[in-house]
Amino acid sequence: FFPRHFMQLGRDAYTGKPINIDEVSQYYDIDHILPQSFIKDDSLNNRVLVAKPINNGKSDGVPLKLFGDNLATGLGITVKQMWNNWADKGLINKAKQNNLFLDPENINKHQASGFIRKQLVETSQIIKLATTILQAEYPKTKIIVVKASSNHYLRNEFDLYKSREVNDYHHAIDAYLTTICGNLLYQAYPKLRPFFVYGQFKKFSSDPKKRK
Repeated sequence: FFPRHFMQLGRDAYTGKPINIDEVSQYYDIDHILPQSFIKDDSLNNRVLVAKPINNGKSDGVPLKLFGDNLATGLGITVKQMWNNWADKGLINKAKQNNLFLDPENINKHQASGFIRKQLVETSQIIKLATTILQAEYPKTKIIVVKASSNHYLRNEFDLYKSREVNDYHHAIDAYLTTICGNLLYQAYPKLRPFFVYGQFKKFSSDPKKRK
C-alpha cells in the first residue's frame, strides 16, 4: 500500500482525491489497471491504489474510459493530466503510463500482438505447471485440454449466466462444464485423442510431404 501511496503523491489513482495514510489499509484497494479479464498481469506496472467503492464499480472497465476525462479532486486538471504529471516526475514508468492510457477497443496491431504473446506464454506456463502436478499425483489420469469457447457455448445453450460480482459460483460451473466437454471429447472422438489429450499431441514433421 505505502509505496503506491508515495508513487501517486498521496492521491487516489482514479479520482485524485487525497488519501489519508492512516486509512489506507481500511478504505483502499490495490486495483489492476487493465482488468484480469483482459490480461493476467500482477506486476507493479498494472496495479494502483484506489478507494474500495471506486474499485468495486470499475469491474472490467479500463481507467482511461471511466475516469480519464474527469477532473482530479482539488488539482484543477483532469485525471489523465494527473497521470502524466506522475510520469513527468519519474514516479511511474512508461509501461505503467501506457497501461493507464490504454483503450482495448483502440489498440494498434503491435500492441495487440504483444498482449497476445504475453497471454500465450503465461497461460502455457500455468498449464504446464498444473499438468505436471496432476500427472505426478494421478499418473494414470488423462488430462484433456478443453477450450474456453466450448464452455461459453454450453453456457449460452443452457442460459447459465455468469456474474463475477455476485459470488464465485461461476468457477464451479466452469469446472463442471469443462468436465462435461472433456468427457464428451474423449468418449465420442477416440481417433482424435492425440489432438486434445495433454502429452499425446501429434508432432508434425517439418517435411511438407510427411506433414501432409
